[in-house]
Amino acid sequence: MPKMKSPQLLSILFILMSTQLSATSDVSNNKSKVYGSENESTHPHHERSNGRMGVHGMALFTDGVKLYASHMPLYHFPHDYQLIYEVESTHQPALIAYLTTNSLNTHKEAPLLSIVPEVFDLNSLINGESLGVSATLFKGHFEREGTEWIIDQNLFFKKQLFKQRLEKKDESGSKHWSQVVLNGQSLYIHSINNAPSFDALVWGKACPHLDHSKSSIDVPSKMQIRAMFSTCSSHQIAYYETQDFVR
Repeated sequence: MPKMKSPQLLSILFILMSTQLSATSDVSNNKSKVYGSENESTHPHHERSNGRMGVHGMALFTDGVKLYASHMPLYHFPHDYQLIYEVESTHQPALIAYLTTNSLNTHKEAPLLSIVPEVFDLNSLINGESLGVSATLFKGHFEREGTEWIIDQNLFFKKQLFKQRLEKKDESGSKHWSQVVLNGQSLYIHSINNAPSFDALVWGKACPHLDHSKSSIDVPSKMQIRAMFSTCSSHQIAYYETQDFVR
């Protein structure tokens, strides 16, 4: 076997080392691409560095005069706030007419209209700012076979009425309701507690005493909620949700 000269040996070693480094680099790049893809597919607009950017679904309801939007909260960031705003729509008369199909003077539940605004930073509403966004309105729940109905090019969030972050609470939190007086009647807002819990909005007029003992269970039925408000001269469930809070 002929003796290999040193320069030739060095060249072969250099080629072998370059090949190994290239292969290692390709594997690393492939891992980075896979990892990046997973990150990008999971809530791309929800990074904390971008505030609370995202699609923030809401429930629309009315007192027969004005429109209100309630953020559909979740336990996790960036959706972990209960927020209620007075809103104005370019389709205001049609929306109020639909929502008052069941009279506010009865004990029936109001029909559900849900809102899917364009991507925006929820911090704007948390901070009490006014904001106009394009939004799609659905008859029913937009994530549960709701029917797309109206596109509003400028749904205006006019005034913040209620704000509360979803945080761990003690057991008494399951019975806590906040009250906001609007146009001569009260809107009762259930404070979402640790899971299992529920989100609920109830209109009530002339409610001398609310018997929270009838809501001693973590997730009362609609019938049990109505029993709580039975002392009111009139009441109506404007919104009721359990599925997002049963984990």
